[in-house]
Amino acid sequence: MFSLGKSFLLLSFSCLVTLVVTQETANNEYFPFVVSLKTNPYDEGYQHFCTGSIINSRWILTAAHCILRAEERWLQTMVVDVGTEYLSESDNIQRYSVTRIFCHPDVALLPLEKRYDVALIELEEPIAFSSSVSSVGLGTIRDELEVPVVAVGWGSVSDFDKFIPDKVRVSELTTDKYEDCQEKHAKEDNIVNKELNICASGSEGNTVCQGMSGGPLVDRRTGLQVGVSSGMKDCTAEFPFLFARIESVIDWINDVTGLGLVLN
Repeated sequence: MFSLGKSFLLLSFSCLVTLVVTQETANNEYFPFVVSLKTNPYDEGYQHFCTGSIINSRWILTAAHCILRAEERWLQTMVVDVGTEYLSESDNIQRYSVTRIFCHPDVALLPLEKRYDVALIELEEPIAFSSSVSSVGLGTIRDELEVPVVAVGWGSVSDFDKFIPDKVRVSELTTDKYEDCQEKHAKEDNIVNKELNICASGSEGNTVCQGMSGGPLVDRRTGLQVGVSSGMKDCTAEFPFLFARIESVIDWINDVTGLGLVLN
């Protein structure tokens, strides 16, 4: 076990952080595996900063950039809220403490490219599953054109408005072929990695924005999570949104958690 300070020396390698924090249950039957990552660094109330998904009663999947770009005091006070569609709901929320965080050892958050942008959060106690709280199955999606997918999370609606609506956002997207995605992102010198990224596009009102980072990309046909919200040029529909491909990190997930998850 490491102190928080020593753990940060390891962030570029494993992002291993050891924490201590609390527990408090809700009604989200649509996406019962979506969670809010919250922090209370100034003792002024918990605030949402990223989204995640439940893959097991003790494990949350999110984006590595949510962890690596957070201040130390954010991580010291981080909790995971499950079972709600509304950030402000308090009566039925389950709140869990975080004990350890792992980022993919090959994570690279470059200005023009993101690779292996995934992290795992281990909870201090197992989540109490119910009809409104459950884990998500993991799946794969190949380079197919216009597969219906959905991005879920709490996030702002534009680059100019940092306010995060109380209700979870559900953005209907469709996947893009790698060549089409790279062609669009090449205009900004962005690099898209076919093996590591999934590209998906939306329309006005169906976009991905700040706060939705780390949230699940779900295949509408199967209900399985196939990606993790990783990057965007902006919050408009002009450029395809990028998601870390679950298929590329499933071995690492199993190595860390020991769960033996399989892709469906």
